[in-house]
Amino acid sequence: MDNRAYVARFDYNFSANHSVFWRGTLADNFEALRPQRIPTDDALRSGLDNSKGFAAQYNATLTTNLIDTFTWGLARRGFQRTGWQGPLRQVAGIQGGGICAAQRPCGASA
Repeated sequence: MDNRAYVARFDYNFSANHSVFWRGTLADNFEALRPQRIPTDDALRSGLDNSKGFAAQYNATLTTNLIDTFTWGLARRGFQRTGWQGPLRQVAGIQGGGICAAQRPCGASA
């Protein structure tokens, strides 16, 4: 499992009484759903999470006891699976133009 998140933030003060900020996030997560057969191989099937989002906020201090705040944000969840999707079969050899599966010897009837 490899979890990474990236966050960026921008703040700006228009004056002593007015300010805004913007924040963006990106997830870059990876998880091996079906592990590799030998350590040098890649995972046969993996799950990816590339969710994204941002938020923005405006603050205004109108008087000493009256503060106005407006916040808006949006998030998108993004999930994906990569790699082999079906049942895993190994090929043992090719004989006579046909493919022989590892479960039965070449030339054997089904």
